[in-house]
Amino acid sequence: MEEKDHPTFEREFRKLFFSSFLMCLFGAGGSIYFLRHNHETIPAFIFSSLIILGFVGFAYLLYKFNNVRCCTCNRNTKTAKSLTQPKWVAVCDHCNIEWDLKIGVGSD
Repeated sequence: MEEKDHPTFEREFRKLFFSSFLMCLFGAGGSIYFLRHNHETIPAFIFSSLIILGFVGFAYLLYKFNNVRCCTCNRNTKTAKSLTQPKWVAVCDHCNIEWDLKIGVGSD
């Protein structure tokens, strides 16, 4: 099986993750700000929106992680941990290519 680096997955995945994290961070800060300035409905609305958007963002990141397209044939791949190294790979059965997603799995 041939091994290649996926050209765009790492950059797009990290951009989505960090933008979601910053959105939640600023939303929580805004909620605390309005709560301290005696507003009652605005913090509740912001906090409930953050919870909903957090779940939606997490579900979208899982969708993107599990639906990686092959750069050669543009078909869906199977995402799994690499058997030899601590990293995530996307395996295309049609092209027989193992795409390195450049995302580590920590120390196993």
